[in-house]
Amino acid sequence: MATMECDCQSTDASTPRSDAKIGCSISSTDVFGSLTVADAAGPGGFNWTLLHANATLHQAAQALVSSGESACGIGDVAGNLTGLFTENDVVRAYFEGVLPSLSVQTWLHGGMARAPELQKLTVKQSDTLAEVAERMVSNALGGECACHHVLVQEPDGRFCGVLSTLDMVRAFNSPVVKDLNRNAAADLEARDAMKPRDDTFTCPPSCTIKEVLKVLLMAQQNSVVIVDDEGIYGIATPRDMVRAFADGVRNSMAIGDWLRGLPSGPGNRIVPSNARLIDAGAAATERR
Repeated sequence: MATMECDCQSTDASTPRSDAKIGCSISSTDVFGSLTVADAAGPGGFNWTLLHANATLHQAAQALVSSGESACGIGDVAGNLTGLFTENDVVRAYFEGVLPSLSVQTWLHGGMARAPELQKLTVKQSDTLAEVAERMVSNALGGECACHHVLVQEPDGRFCGVLSTLDMVRAFNSPVVKDLNRNAAADLEARDAMKPRDDTFTCPPSCTIKEVLKVLLMAQQNSVVIVDDEGIYGIATPRDMVRAFADGVRNSMAIGDWLRGLPSGPGNRIVPSNARLIDAGAAATERR
């Protein structure tokens, strides 16, 4: 990994890490029981956004912000799904300084999209969430395509939605899972699943947004803690970067200045290490 110019820190900054939990003893089967993709969708089906390929990157980012989702489908004139646009696409485009007016279609065919092919990202409604979790981990370790999202396909071949890791956490926190007597995660605490402190990347508030984007991309992480000797300023996530991009914030702005302008501080993103994993998951899925 290239040297982090903004003095961002991690004990092992030379080795990019996926979001797959290394050495975690939590079994996906134990966590989700026999729940399927269809169970995660709920009775009303999947709520997802399908944008036309001619939509701009700015419009796509705005759609992600307004929907609260982390990905949207991209369709052609006939309504056929041609690609998947994720929040990590926004992160890369934001870092590269790509014009917000660029079309999503041009971006997807430009060689930098995170989900250029659909085959590895497709699951069936009958697949269990445990199987989906294994697919996501496999994609993460392979590093060749997006690993936080999969497309859900109907038996007739039509796509009916997108399932994200955020949806997986919501399913984990659902009443159905909470009521499963065999759910081995019931007594697990946040510390049982969290990244060790030494594996957490940090940046001082004087770093620019572009420098934080660089860390998110190169370290393949979903968060960067913004901290200095005076304390924690906040956590920068891909979702935050989508919001900044949609709002037209220049990537040369100091991340600390941007965080100070937000209505919520780091307090509502903090849970004790001994919090129940289910409660930590509920806090993580709250819309901000």
